[in-house]
Amino acid sequence: MEKKFTFSQKNSKDVKKNEEKKGREIMQLANGTVRLDETKKADEKKPVEVQPRPLLMPIIQKPKEESYISSDLVINGSISSVTSIKIDGTVNGDVSCDNDITVCGKIEGDVTAANVSLIASTVKGNIICKDVLSFDKDAQVIGNASGKKIEINGKITGNIIVEESAVVLGTAIINGDIKAGTISVFEGATIKGNIQIGKSVDSSLETTAEVVG
Repeated sequence: MEKKFTFSQKNSKDVKKNEEKKGREIMQLANGTVRLDETKKADEKKPVEVQPRPLLMPIIQKPKEESYISSDLVINGSISSVTSIKIDGTVNGDVSCDNDITVCGKIEGDVTAANVSLIASTVKGNIICKDVLSFDKDAQVIGNASGKKIEINGKITGNIIVEESAVVLGTAIINGDIKAGTISVFEGATIKGNIQIGKSVDSSLETTAEVVG
């Protein structure tokens, strides 16, 4: 039995066209008239990569300005500063600051600032605070103290005047009179002096205090 084979005329034409096209591309490449990427189909183009836009200017956080007196320094004379001050050394003179003062050393002179924090320090002089004055348990003051708010956990020998609230913590020792809008005294605190409480402070002193157990 004889087998008959038939060839599709359309397929043979397509094969012939593809061969002719490849032949032309080879000749163009050989003559240098076409680049390799021009032979690729349109749907084979590489996707365009979008690079992230860089910042025009990096964001820089401004550090907090603070003057520092190290523990090995002794200053004989007054100090005045616009920026905050941290004192670990010794100052024999008045210290004034438009911002905050942190004392971890020793001052013999008056202290004036927006906020004053005493940490294991000694101050022999008056302290005037526009806002908050705080003592830790190892701080000692010999002189008068005033401020809008005061928190005492150390020792002070002198009178205290507070516009708003005074907090006397358990390890506090106060040898002097207290005048305050309100006062809270925690158990264990020692106060040797008169206490006046009220919005209007006058010369008469009352011995009234809130004891917090």
